[in-house]
Amino acid sequence: MATIYNSDLFKELASAGKIQVSVDNIPNQLAEKVVPVMEVNPKLLRRTEIIRHNDATNATSASIYTTPANADFYLTHLTISTMKDAGSTATFSAISCVIDGITRYAATLGFITLTASRDSLSINFSTPIKIDRNTSIGIVNSAAAANIITICSIGGYIDYIPNA
Repeated sequence: MATIYNSDLFKELASAGKIQVSVDNIPNQLAEKVVPVMEVNPKLLRRTEIIRHNDATNATSASIYTTPANADFYLTHLTISTMKDAGSTATFSAISCVIDGITRYAATLGFITLTASRDSLSINFSTPIKIDRNTSIGIVNSAAAANIITICSIGGYIDYIPNA
């Protein structure tokens, strides 16, 4: 019988198995009756289910996607592209999202004002990012957003948790 020494695995067994530690012991050996199954490489089992895109043309903001209220959404990749002319005073474009109750920029492109430019950024996250439930993922352009086009797309998946 193999003995389990991994404390994270003990916690996962207690949580996923709904073991009451005050009543029962958490199994510490792999035997004939207790055979835990775990994802060795969860990246292989995840796939992108949600793909959304939008643009903000001469606007300071636009929504790309609103995460569900009853399930967890994980961001797997994003793309942001901008094009502005020399008359634009925009200083940045970004994709914003809420993580742990704080609005953050998942990607940002910075600019020099009154200079024509074309930029693009694409990110594939090796570990998906959990976005807060019932929040918006959106495009943000700096307050002075005339003469600029920002196009963004995101991809991710929804992880439905039973009884959550």
